[in-house]
Amino acid sequence: MAQPPRLEKTLARPVVLIGMMGSGKSQLGRKLARALALPFSDADTAFEQAQGCRIADFFAQHGEDAFRKQEAQVMDRLLDAEARVIAAGGGIVATPEMRDALRRRACAVWLTASPETLAARCAESTARPLLNGGDPVAILRALMEKRAAWYEESAQFAVSTDRACGDDALNAIIAGLNAWMAAS
Repeated sequence: MAQPPRLEKTLARPVVLIGMMGSGKSQLGRKLARALALPFSDADTAFEQAQGCRIADFFAQHGEDAFRKQEAQVMDRLLDAEARVIAAGGGIVATPEMRDALRRRACAVWLTASPETLAARCAESTARPLLNGGDPVAILRALMEKRAAWYEESAQFAVSTDRACGDDALNAIIAGLNAWMAAS
């Protein structure tokens, strides 16, 4: 891998990768954290550690509303930590409070991809409760239509991961961070 571009300024707040399941938040988050020499946190993993169970199990037992409430508490704790890279859950933008928190307390980067790409990436996973019981492409398309405005409202900029979650996407995120910091 070629050396990624460097940040021109020091980050004063966390970078939060947002987007649909399968958009590459965790994979790119780890790469971005390494490139920027920052800690990495996966909000889904932090949720499971806090609850002592898998997200799919919590979701099945308590429902989406309870999940979103607990997810917001986990994200609040992560946003209070030092500058870091955070891979958020796909639905973190579902509440106005979290969209506001992302805008005020982080640099949120929206990772975009087509429903077909997302479905292909999620095909082997059994840990995606919203994809159970239906056509994944149709479910993802409907979720994208519901959430697109929320992602746009929350994010400082967007990066497509349709072709891959590799160096091009990583470089685009770092370039976007530099542009965002220069404009701030």
